[in-house]
Amino acid sequence: MHRMAGGHYRFYLQRDGQTFPAEVLLCDSDSDAMVKAKDLLAMSTTFRLMEVWQGTRKVGTVEKGATCPSLSITLTKQTPVLASGGFDLQLRLRSVSGTKRTIRYITVALSRLRTAKMTQAMNTPNNAALSFDDMHDATLVSIAVDWASGTLSCVFRVCRKGRNEAKLIASGLTLLHCPRSFPWGRSVSVNEMVLSDIGEGQVLKIEMQSGDVIEANIDRAELT
Repeated sequence: MHRMAGGHYRFYLQRDGQTFPAEVLLCDSDSDAMVKAKDLLAMSTTFRLMEVWQGTRKVGTVEKGATCPSLSITLTKQTPVLASGGFDLQLRLRSVSGTKRTIRYITVALSRLRTAKMTQAMNTPNNAALSFDDMHDATLVSIAVDWASGTLSCVFRVCRKGRNEAKLIASGLTLLHCPRSFPWGRSVSVNEMVLSDIGEGQVLKIEMQSGDVIEANIDRAELT
């Protein structure tokens, strides 16, 4: 295995000849990515194989052994919410044979655990305001341009702050760059959304977890 300098790695679960995207994570090296792949695969009770890719390069495959322990995750009312939006969790390891014997408890911080996000969203008042920082892992549904008015409209599916949809409305559109080449692999999820000032206008950048960066020169943008 080559030791690369690191970067974004894509993780895919496999079952019955089918491949399912799992995560896109920033890793220090190939070895670090393979370790994270083992941790991700250990959390699955239905998948036994995971592939790791960096761009178009296959880094390796992780296989769950027959004696690999399964994971059960428990959220309690006392579980503190982290500033990153995740939870402190206790993971109970149980043997595959179903023995109830606890091997050990591990406290971990998982900032992007989807189950935790859903729980947090359900406990937040509906229609709470969203910020650009809340758009990580949002699903990009559509992009539309009103040519006459120069208005850019983006629709997202979200699971934050009691919301299931968000809309970005940008006015004064003068330039739109919208690649869809999937350099990191196919994905419809947002990695990062940034709005920067330039001169008298602003630049909107939406980095997708596919590696594509949507860029627009606008006057102003509002997230609703």
